[in-house]
Amino acid sequence: SVDIYFNSDTPIAGFQFFVEGVDVTGAGGGAAGDAGFTVSTGNNTVLGFSLTGATIAAGEGVLVVLDVTGAGEACLADVIISDSSGNALDATVENCTTISIGDDCPSGNYDCAGVCDGATVEDCAGECGGSAEVDECGVCDGDGPDMCWDGSYECDAADCPDMPGGTVEINYNSDTPIAGFQFDVEGVTVTGAGGGDADAAGFTVSCSATTCVGFSLSGATIPAGAGVLVVLEVEGDTGAACLADLVISDASGNALDAMVEDCLTISVGGGDVYGCTDMDACNYNADATADDGSCDYGTMCWDG
Repeated sequence: SVDIYFNSDTPIAGFQFFVEGVDVTGAGGGAAGDAGFTVSTGNNTVLGFSLTGATIAAGEGVLVVLDVTGAGEACLADVIISDSSGNALDATVENCTTISIGDDCPSGNYDCAGVCDGATVEDCAGECGGSAEVDECGVCDGDGPDMCWDGSYECDAADCPDMPGGTVEINYNSDTPIAGFQFDVEGVTVTGAGGGDADAAGFTVSCSATTCVGFSLSGATIPAGAGVLVVLEVEGDTGAACLADLVISDASGNALDAMVEDCLTISVGGGDVYGCTDMDACNYNADATADDGSCDYGTMCWDG
């Protein structure tokens, strides 16, 4: 149904109008019904009058309610309003469904609801009296800016500051050849991996944002010893990186006894730390528990 409104400074004795945009199937009610008007419809034309000479009092309200079909917007045209003497009154259509008669609104200012000097306005989505607002990013009924990784806010995620990052070396010491490894990485986001003894052994290393897996398609192993297993490329604070859920396997696919030390060092088996154990060497490693033959004594000059 569609409500047809009116505001008039003169009593209304009859009305006629054409309705565009929808199909009118009937009409009744409103001030016309209250005044005992006969209201008829045909070919989208609505006619209302009183057989007894009654009039609709000056004022404003719902003139008549239309029964309609169709998804279009009802809009009035060819409006004729008459007084009790049969004279046509000066009438205009406001906002498609409001008939304004005479000088009922001296300012001529109607809000979107057809109310003279009213305060109802359309929201940014075009809905009269709606609540949609333009957000901080200039988007109607938008969700506002997104939070960046550092707690700042930007309308476009591409404008967020770059995350800090860098590389993290994963060290190992093992008394058994390593045929495969898997571990989770906490505290940072992994973006890539490579290098280290895993790369030297021809391992395939793949990482998601939080998990890394390394193995050999040819059955190669990383020899027992110590060194850098693999180098991770990460986003975030490199000092916060820490390994978890560690699995190390031998050439038979058996899980080896392994643990994480100091967050980034994998200790396998007996846990020997390989390095130079000679205190007289230039590269003496006080943490080494097994000598790996790498001791460097420098070059003796002619004067000793």
